[in-house]
Parts: sequence; C-alpha cells; structure tokens
Amino acid sequence: MAQCNKCNTKDPSLIYYWQGDIEEDYDMGDYDCLCENCFKKLTKWIVWVGGVDDYYIYYKDAKRDYDFWKSKGYDDVVLEEIQNGRS
Repeated sequence: MAQCNKCNTKDPSLIYYWQGDIEEDYDMGDYDCLCENCFKKLTKWIVWVGGVDDYYIYYKDAKRDYDFWKSKGYDDVVLEEIQNGRS
C-alpha cells in the first residue's frame, strides 16, 4: 500500500504520485511518494495543452514540457504560475 512521504497517509481512495513514474518525468524534491492532496499543495506551475492541464512543482519541469509541446507544433500551449496555492 502506498504511503505519502509528506503527511504519512495511506488512504486508498487517494491518487498517489511517485518519483520516477514511467509516464511522468517530474522532480518531486525530497519526496518519493506524495498523495494527491500534498502534491496539489506543492505544485506551483501548470502547463495547459489544448485546455488539458498538467501540474508541476518546479519551473524547470514545466518549462521542459511546455517547450516539448511547442516543438511538436501545438500552438495552444500555456505555461502558468499558480498564485496562492491555486490557479
């Protein structure tokens, strides 16, 4: 069972984010596993691609993915900083 490294919850109803997930390539700092609540509190950046959002803790990760989607020819790509914990 997953356990959040920040709040120590093991709530099975939550989504968990893992450092180094195969599908994801973001830096979670000192954490290997975060529950969705802690991950949302730590995120500071959003990359929007055609109205679909992806959240990031660090600018470098958000900028990398922003540049990736732009290089693929997408023109509806936005990099947004989250203010006061939420967009």
